[in-house]
Amino acid sequence: MTHKILVTGAGGFIGRHVTEILGKLGHDVMAMTRREFAEWASLKNVRPFSVSLLDKEGLENIIHTFLPDIVIHLAAIASPTHNDIMEIFQTNVKGSENLLEGLRKHCPAGTRVVLTSTAGVYGNAPLKNIPENTPYSPMNYYGLSKVTMELLAKRYGEFDIRILRPFNIIGVGQKENFLIPKLVRAFASRQPVLKVGNLETVRDYTDVLFGSEVFVQMALRDDCADKILNLCSGYGTAGGQIVEYLRQITGYSPEIVVDKSFIRRGEIMRLVGDSSRLKAFMNNGSKPLKVKDILAQMVTAFERQTA
Repeated sequence: MTHKILVTGAGGFIGRHVTEILGKLGHDVMAMTRREFAEWASLKNVRPFSVSLLDKEGLENIIHTFLPDIVIHLAAIASPTHNDIMEIFQTNVKGSENLLEGLRKHCPAGTRVVLTSTAGVYGNAPLKNIPENTPYSPMNYYGLSKVTMELLAKRYGEFDIRILRPFNIIGVGQKENFLIPKLVRAFASRQPVLKVGNLETVRDYTDVLFGSEVFVQMALRDDCADKILNLCSGYGTAGGQIVEYLRQITGYSPEIVVDKSFIRRGEIMRLVGDSSRLKAFMNNGSKPLKVKDILAQMVTAFERQTA
């Protein structure tokens, strides 16, 4: 069965893969994006368009014209270090409300909506592996905006709302304003000095292709017993281990300098998910790559780009 699927943030790190997968599966995809990708060119059923989440009228017009039966909402300001607090809440909360209001106005009850939240809603939870029923405790405005979005979504109970909480999604194509691609560039380009923050923090890393597949499965499958899922591997990797993996992969060791200006106030020391629900949902299907394998792919991609 094919679906009419609206993907917001379709040109983003995860969104472009989600869009490509859905297009190859033959679904009718309306891709909300600021830019198109070459790999979409052969997918006649992917229709890119550009409109802001804050353009309520423009968004409603698209919804009214297309009438999706599934929505995957990926568009957001997704950086905990973004310094414009108002922009974070305008995009992540008001923009999400505009989307949901447009769906309420034009789409029937039961329309499926997959919302992208974040593991940041848990904050500094004192748990080795954090399950989905852990109370909210965000440590920054980005996490707080996603808590607000989740609570807002409760007002739209007529829809089949599903929420994914990604932990750290990494892989080829990630922007260098995030830590891992910065480290990959430093090692792969033989940067002599590498300034870092706290290398003792532990994070749960998942590759972008696996993450994209989870979004697709969450959108398409009817058998979704748990409406909120952690998107995680269930394994923690410290920053120092990432550096060591990159040393092994590249055979290079830059001078490591700890720069206190890179250390965030209220830093979360450990953020690792409980993947039990996700494993049950994926039913022994696709599994995330190991962190070292993801890093190796990123190094190879960087070297090819700069060759």
